[in-house]
Amino acid sequence: MIEILLAYMIDGDTFAVGRDRYRLWGIDAPEIHTWAGRRSKRQAAEIIEGRRLYCIEKHRDRWGRRVVQCYTDRGADIGCALVSRGAASDWPRYSGGYYRNCE
Repeated sequence: MIEILLAYMIDGDTFAVGRDRYRLWGIDAPEIHTWAGRRSKRQAAEIIEGRRLYCIEKHRDRWGRRVVQCYTDRGADIGCALVSRGAASDWPRYSGGYYRNCE
């Protein structure tokens, strides 16, 4: 388990802590250059802002980012929260349908 403080969102499914980049596992958010992508980033920032995150590393992607499933200090699964808000979609190719019940 990785404990994270002071994360900031890069887009709706990627965040950073200092120079380290993390990709949220199992979800897909719209690209940042679109209106929906900017909305997704804002939604994600609202969920993590001021929170301690607890993340489980699933693997590393081809860009070297840690792919993680994260929870806030209140126990909310960030991926599920984003899917339930319509800010991201379940990505069954990677999640196996894990977030389909959050839609």
